[in-house]
Amino acid sequence: MSNKNRNIPKELVQKQECQRNETIRKVQSAINELITEGALITTAKLIDRTGLSRSTINKPHVQNVLKDNQVGKYRSRIVISSNTAIEDQLAKLEKELSSVKINYEEEHKRRIRLQEEKKNLDYKYQMLLGKYHRTVFMAKNYGVPIDFDEEM
Repeated sequence: MSNKNRNIPKELVQKQECQRNETIRKVQSAINELITEGALITTAKLIDRTGLSRSTINKPHVQNVLKDNQVGKYRSRIVISSNTAIEDQLAKLEKELSSVKINYEEEHKRRIRLQEEKKNLDYKYQMLLGKYHRTVFMAKNYGVPIDFDEEM
């Protein structure tokens, strides 16, 4: 049964048209806000922002707004084709990255080991320096001649 055959009061038709326009305004406003925020516009976000039901969002007049704004399921999509050359290059780079990580870890361990060796050698140097100073002091006290330059 079409609307032309039915006897619908003019006031009801006007009220429904007014509600449709208000729904369109809410949806458009929510779309504009989400675009301003840089967000991906989804049906769930529109439902959340507008407070409308999913069935209202699926009505033809709302779907026309979504089409006009190219949002939701009407959003244009970029299709990335499978390119074996890129996949091969990516695999090569991942292998190289793995190798670099291993080398980094080995060099890090080597650096720590060298720092420990330096610390031990510094300690031995300080001990020898102390013994040297004590020996020179004692030699001077006992009048023992020292053949090397004391101001090294």
